[in-house]
Amino acid sequence: MGFAATLRCLLAVVVSRTVLILLVAFVLVFCPVDERYLVLRRHTKSHTLCRRCGNRAFHRQHKTCASCGYPSAKIRSYEWGQKAKRRKTTGTGRMRYLKDVSRRFKNGFRENTVAKKRVSAKTDA
Repeated sequence: MGFAATLRCLLAVVVSRTVLILLVAFVLVFCPVDERYLVLRRHTKSHTLCRRCGNRAFHRQHKTCASCGYPSAKIRSYEWGQKAKRRKTTGTGRMRYLKDVSRRFKNGFRENTVAKKRVSAKTDA
């Protein structure tokens, strides 16, 4: 990087910093006291995507999910949140494995066999 490019970068940093200082000064002088925080607050995210539930509820600093409680071994749920429990309970998703279990249970969990042919009983009249 040449001298001119370095000088340009330095000038850009100084100008942007000057603009920021002017903006802060303007806000402090002309904005009402109760609105200053809204203008000067940081635009950073405290929550990001959770690995387990996929919600944007994983707190970056606390390292815990506000929705499912990850990395805790047990899923977060409370008795005061009955509606939340209904939304997350078994049967609200695909149930890729569990929907086959009841059918396999009826047949005694048999595997590697073929069912016998069912012969209809003839009635003598």
